[in-house]
Amino acid sequence: FLQCQKDPPTVNLPDDVAKEIVKRKGIIGINFLQAFLNDKKEDAIFDQINYGIDLVGENALCFGADYFYTAHHPDQSRRPFFYPAQADAACYPAIIEKLSEQISPAALKNIAFQNALNFILRSLKQA
Repeated sequence: FLQCQKDPPTVNLPDDVAKEIVKRKGIIGINFLQAFLNDKKEDAIFDQINYGIDLVGENALCFGADYFYTAHHPDQSRRPFFYPAQADAACYPAIIEKLSEQISPAALKNIAFQNALNFILRSLKQA
């Protein structure tokens, strides 16, 4: 998602594509993969969330960790895939707690679950 805090910065979802997703009523998942965030800064996920809010607003973002089995992944250079503090879904309460210090309660509710729920409900109505 959005801008990676590497040196030099890389983008796995360019700003114009993110804006087009929102224009089409899509939703953007917050990426938890260390390789897409920052290899040396464990709390880069918060930079990514705030960047996303600034770029597309709080109503277009949701958690999108995409946790997957990594023990036998063929590219061992990518291990660990996730920072220990973000290694599985048990991290959500801590992330939500820290985000509560940075964004409004309404924005936190939207990113934590409401935006994903709204997207699912819209998609079901269209089906």
